[in-house]
Amino acid sequence: MCAVRIWSYIQEIAQFTNLCIGPLTKMEKLQGFGFFMTYFVATMIRWNYHLDNGPGQIINTFLDFEESIASTTTLMYYVFFVGVVFILNCIEELESHIRTKSTHNDPRDFIQMYRNIQILDNSFNVVLTERILPAIMICIPAIEIATLFVCFTLHQEIPIPGFLIFPIIAMSAGINNILIITLASKVYSASQRLLSLFEKTHQGRMSKFVRKELLACNVLKIKFGSNFIDNGTPVIMQNFCIDKTLSLILLRGKRF
Repeated sequence: MCAVRIWSYIQEIAQFTNLCIGPLTKMEKLQGFGFFMTYFVATMIRWNYHLDNGPGQIINTFLDFEESIASTTTLMYYVFFVGVVFILNCIEELESHIRTKSTHNDPRDFIQMYRNIQILDNSFNVVLTERILPAIMICIPAIEIATLFVCFTLHQEIPIPGFLIFPIIAMSAGINNILIITLASKVYSASQRLLSLFEKTHQGRMSKFVRKELLACNVLKIKFGSNFIDNGTPVIMQNFCIDKTLSLILLRGKRF
């Protein structure tokens, strides 16, 4: 135990020295000061190892929980966002190709490129269906409903420092619902616009075989179970959250 305490002191001294005379900018020193104070408080709480170390373990539990929550952002940012943006960029590039070379390109080349994007969209949906979309479509709206309910009904019962977290979470959940689902709905609207543009620019110059191949090209979409995300999904989602929040408020009002 003595060696552990000595090692903790050495770490604190090293951190403090780096903050004071280290090659850090003023902003980096201010950021590092928060971590330094966290470690310092944790070290002071665990001063006597013969006493109950519950307070220190509470800090460790919160840090482990925060790490597990933050690790899920990898799936959110580098799978969902990047995948959706990449598909949208492919659609935009293909649309630009049609607009600039509408009289020279072969319709079969467009159909082949569109089918490649369609294969990518199907593979992307397989990845999203298992974990990412259920979390986005179920968990985030549930968080918004719960936090809005607390904001409207329990604001007098929760002290103000602890209560402030609920409006912040509600606002973040609402923004996530609107922005993320709107981004996913762009895949459907952009691919629908692309197919309409191609059919309009090549009208009268397609053979029956090419026309049948074009009809076989389905509109790209981000699927959620048997449904998919379209332009009206963000509005429906927010309407659902507000409706359920009001239902909970009315239910609580009847009980009390």
